[in-house]
Amino acid sequence: PSGAVIAMDTTCVNKYAATSGGSRRLSQRRLSTAQRETCSAIMTMSSLRADAVSKAETVRVKMNSVLQMPSSLKTTLTIKTSTSRRLQNRKLSRKLSTAAGTMIFYIDNQGIASSVTPGQVCEELKKMVKSSSPALTSAVSATGVIDSKAGVNLETSTATLQSRSAAAVNQRNEKAGITTRLPTTTTTTAATTTTAATTAATTAATTAA
Repeated sequence: PSGAVIAMDTTCVNKYAATSGGSRRLSQRRLSTAQRETCSAIMTMSSLRADAVSKAETVRVKMNSVLQMPSSLKTTLTIKTSTSRRLQNRKLSRKLSTAAGTMIFYIDNQGIASSVTPGQVCEELKKMVKSSSPALTSAVSATGVIDSKAGVNLETSTATLQSRSAAAVNQRNEKAGITTRLPTTTTTTAATTTTAATTAATTAATTAA
């Protein structure tokens, strides 16, 4: 995609159905509103290195390269470790159970129209996790291993932002007793599919008819 920054050992390919026109900033006068979109990809880790948290920034940069992230999109990577329960004995400490943790990859378009949306990047990341992409596996290896069988949960949010001129108009309207509310939408996509449940519901409805 236009503006993507990738590593020298990464082959540049068009992963997304990019649209022309590049990016346009909210400050342009011809735009009265803009859409801010964010997406969080939540991945389960089957294993985490002891120094995983300290390697988060390194892995974030590598994931940006693998996903060919446009420069207009801002990303952050958060790693959360799970606690382990231990059985204390006089001579030994035995680990009973543990869950490695989760990794959250957050993408924000910052209200800038881009050739690629955060949602598109999240969907591409989801595909790469499901297929156990070697490139992605290598990119996150400094922190641990993603559990590809657990899937990826996606949380997408969109909100309408206003330019300064539009905000001024709204302020005048509010003084006149006219209130304008900007829409905000949040969508959560679970890792599991609902195909079976949908099919069962359809069959039941057909039988009842």
